[in-house]
Formats: sequence, C-alpha cells, structure tokens
Amino acid sequence: MWGPGVCLPITNCGFCSGGPQCFVCGCNGVTYRSIQEACVAGVRAVNGSGVCATVGPRGISCGRDDQCGREGERCCALTGKCFATSEPWRCESQPDGSVLDCRQSSECPSCAWAIQAELRGHTKGSLLQLTGGLGLGLATANMVRSDAGLDASLARPAQPWLTGDLGARLLLGPFFIGVSVGGAPLQQQWLGSLNLGVIAFGG
Repeated sequence: MWGPGVCLPITNCGFCSGGPQCFVCGCNGVTYRSIQEACVAGVRAVNGSGVCATVGPRGISCGRDDQCGREGERCCALTGKCFATSEPWRCESQPDGSVLDCRQSSECPSCAWAIQAELRGHTKGSLLQLTGGLGLGLATANMVRSDAGLDASLARPAQPWLTGDLGARLLLGPFFIGVSVGGAPLQQQWLGSLNLGVIAFGG
C-alpha cells in the first residue's frame, strides 16, 4: 500500500523550521513535533500531515484507522488523511507518485507557480490599447500546502508551460490598468489577470 521507498540516514529525513505547521501524525497514531523527530523515533509519517485526529482543510489527520471519526473511513498511509472506503481512489498512488485525493480543484488546498519568459505586444492608442502575449517556461499546479498553510511540498515535478492571452488596457497618463484572458493548453487551464502598472518607456 505504501509503494517503494528509499533508505536514508535518520539525520536526513526532511526539514521543517519549527512551530505548529511542522507537526506530523506518525503511522503509530502519535503526533510528533516535526518530520525529523518522527524519523529519529523510527516512525513513518507524512510531511505536513498535522496533529493526529484533528480536522484540517484536507480532512482528518491520522496514523491509524481508529483516528478516523466517521464510520466507513480508513487512514491512508500515503496522505496521512482519512478517506471513505467507498472512494478508494483517494488513497491510490498514480504512476508519477502523486495521489488524486480530490474530485475537483475546490477540494484541494493547492496553488500553482510558474517561471516563464513572455513576448508581449499592444496596439497604438492614447486611451485604450488591445494587448496580447505568448509565454514559455516551467510550471506546476500541484503544490500541496499543509493544514497550517505554512509548509509545502511538491506533489509533481515541473512541466513545460505554454501560455497565450488577449486583453485590453486603459491608459491614465503614465499609468495603466488592464485585463486579459487566456489559457495554458498543456495544462488545460484557463488564465485571467488584472494588471496595474507604469509605462516606463513610451506607450
């Protein structure tokens, strides 16, 4: 159920700077102050799982089935969270190592980051201009935060990121306000933005 693992020295099991966001629930059902503390004790834990038997944005943290408060739930060793046995896919490892424990984005407290270079252009105009751009870089939409929202770990490696957008901007002297809509076809995502800025070099 856990899948393949890699042996590491007990002094190299992860890092967390300290505080409530570092608490993890061990597979023995005991809460540890950090992933390092659980590792030194020889106990498997999921980084960012939180205090055992407490409810967070991603569900109930657990190390054992008896810490899941509702009937028909079990503790998933892959996520450190309780899941309904009627939804076994919430505790199944995907080929890339991730776990799809949600049906829609609103169920998952995740965020996205991207690093990209852009080529942008706009039409002429002293008040209103049409804008467009193309971007290419790396991105991921699978950064899962801990219940405290302060610690994070990547669920998947970065992927190629290609974007395109069209919009308009209103010129107010040296300042502008603009809106744009576009998409990232490789990630099958829609994008939208609201922009405020200063025109430093011409119009």
